[in-house]
Amino acid sequence: MSKETLDVVIKIFILVVCWIALIQGLFRFLFIDVFRVGQRIVVTLTPDVITFDSGKKQVSLKTFLYLKMTQPTMVISIGEEINAIEYDGTGEDLVRVELFAPESYLPSYAPSVDKSLMAFIDHGFNRVSEPASVILAHFFKPRVMIRGINTLQPILNGYQKFVFDAVLAGRVSVIQYEDV
Repeated sequence: MSKETLDVVIKIFILVVCWIALIQGLFRFLFIDVFRVGQRIVVTLTPDVITFDSGKKQVSLKTFLYLKMTQPTMVISIGEEINAIEYDGTGEDLVRVELFAPESYLPSYAPSVDKSLMAFIDHGFNRVSEPASVILAHFFKPRVMIRGINTLQPILNGYQKFVFDAVLAGRVSVIQYEDV
C-alpha cells in the first residue's frame, strides 16, 4: 500500500469517527435534552429511608442491607427485613449492615458506602421501572431528581453531593438536586 493510499484511508477513518461522534451528540441532545426521552425518577433521601418514585410506582427502602458472610460476601437483602433463621436455617452467616452508620461502627467486611449506595440505587431503579423502561434504560438513561441531599450532611460531612454524583455517574442522563 502506497503512502498516499494510507493517508487517504486514515483521513476517511478520521472523518467517519467524527461523523459518528457528531451523530451521537445530536441524538443525545434531541432525545434527552429536547424531547426528554427517558424515565424521570425522584429519589428522596433521609438517613433512615430512601424513596424512589417514577410517577407510576413508588418504593421506599430502609437504609440497611443484609450480607451473607461467605467467600465472596453476598448481598441478600436491600432495605427489607428478612428472617435470618428462615433464610438459611441458622442465621449465623447473615449480618445486617446500616448504610449510613458512622464508619467506626461498620464491620471490616461491610462494603463501602459508595458500593452500598450503588446497590441501593440499582435496586430502587429496577423496582420502580417498568419492564420496557429497563430495556430502554440501555439507550435512554433516566433523569433523576434527588431531594433531601442535605439530610445526609451529618453522616457524609459535606461530601454527600460528591458521593451521589460518583454513584450515579453512568447510570443517569441528568442529575438535579433539590433541597427539602
